[in-house]
Amino acid sequence: MRAFCVVLVTALQGHLISASPHLTASSFNVGSSVHDTDLMARADSPATAPLDVHDRGVWTLNCANAASACNNACWSINCLGQDTKKMYFDPKKNNKQNRKDSGCDAGGSVCNMMPFSQAFNDPKNLQISTCDEWPMADVKQDSRGGIQLRQFLDLKVNRPGRRGTQAFRDGDFWTVEFEKTEGAPYCNAKKGEDSCKNDGDQFEASYTGTKVSHPYNYEVDNRYRRNGDTAYSLVDIAQCRVHLRRERVPKNRKKRSAAIGPLPPSPEREISFEAEVFDHLGESKGTESDVPTEDVPIIVTGLMTDLKIWSTGDSIEDEAWYRIEGVDKDWKSEYEGVAGRYCEVGDVDGENGTKDEDCYFPCFVPKD
Repeated sequence: MRAFCVVLVTALQGHLISASPHLTASSFNVGSSVHDTDLMARADSPATAPLDVHDRGVWTLNCANAASACNNACWSINCLGQDTKKMYFDPKKNNKQNRKDSGCDAGGSVCNMMPFSQAFNDPKNLQISTCDEWPMADVKQDSRGGIQLRQFLDLKVNRPGRRGTQAFRDGDFWTVEFEKTEGAPYCNAKKGEDSCKNDGDQFEASYTGTKVSHPYNYEVDNRYRRNGDTAYSLVDIAQCRVHLRRERVPKNRKKRSAAIGPLPPSPEREISFEAEVFDHLGESKGTESDVPTEDVPIIVTGLMTDLKIWSTGDSIEDEAWYRIEGVDKDWKSEYEGVAGRYCEVGDVDGENGTKDEDCYFPCFVPKD
């Protein structure tokens, strides 16, 4: 299954929803107890075929008010080349279990849980969002993809192409098409071309069946990864940690390497940073220490991508800034994302002054 995190703004069924990241496998969970196929079964459509025919024709999805949702479906169909345009009615309607199996429901929406909220929601400054899946959770799950039709299916008029007026039965199926796709670029994209480049929000579950803990436990929790043609395609997103100690030291106590350049002018005391990174299993992977500036951060190696740390001031009370390659979001010591604070920051301690903090952030698990 494929899915994405989404905050859609649409007036459909009176729900207020807005626009964001994607996992190719979940649904809009906006508090409605009405399921996708319940709505479809109530649609008034012309009886253009005998009642014993399972082919319910073509159902056209109006994407005008749900561009992100259509975009996710079209990513599965056009960019991943998956055969997910045909939907099969599921008489069991095991929506809740399907959402768990897809990875969208991980004890709540995975989009609002660290480290995935940090990778998808926070870079776009989103608030609470839901996880969207294709195929929708109310249909038989014998193909992959992600989205919830009830948010953008036009049910108010008779649409050409639909077949039959009887209630849906086991074995019924229909084919999906899209219209008004101006805001859904993947609906007009072609596999192998730039139009099908992952925008960073499309992802999938690589392992499900459990939940997402806090702190995230890679060994037992659900696992997720971006898909398609990206630098981080099919590389699991995990959670790493950095321990940072800031200390007041005599100026020029630590000289910079020739490659970095001379230490900039500073007062009698300056703030030295010492950072240690830990991977998704809690193992120490690298340390670095220096007196960073905004222009010349310290770079801690040892993970799949490097972590940069710097400060915009010369006081030990000034916040540290962080950046991990592969995540489009810088954060600072006191930053709070949709799922909570990134860092645990201590007080200044000791006569010379030291200050410790631990920050959790999304990182990547190298392929074996």
